[in-house]
Amino acid sequence: GGGRGVAGMWSVVNAKAVRAKAQAEKKKEYMRRKEAAEEELSTGLKKVQNSWQKFNNKKASTKSKSGFIKGKAKKSIFASPDSVDGKVGVSGSGRGMTGDFAKRDKYVLYGQQTE
Repeated sequence: GGGRGVAGMWSVVNAKAVRAKAQAEKKKEYMRRKEAAEEELSTGLKKVQNSWQKFNNKKASTKSKSGFIKGKAKKSIFASPDSVDGKVGVSGSGRGMTGDFAKRDKYVLYGQQTE
């Protein structure tokens, strides 16, 4: 035999019980921390997701259905031309140039004299 006696045997049993209780407490604390970390991660992911959706929805609502200029619908290039001379599939065909592009002048700096 071991020669420990009854008292020695109880101290071994008590030590095992204390170790088991400590391990159980450690495991509980680990699980609490794990759940808190998962909750924090989940909250962060939801925040990022909501931010992205808000941005995406805002971006989609500011765009018009077609074309880049807000509020102005894009005219199809395959629509019938406005004039007899216009061509189908060519943007702005049949219309003259916009603005005053026919008249071209040399740029004159302030204080500079022209010849």
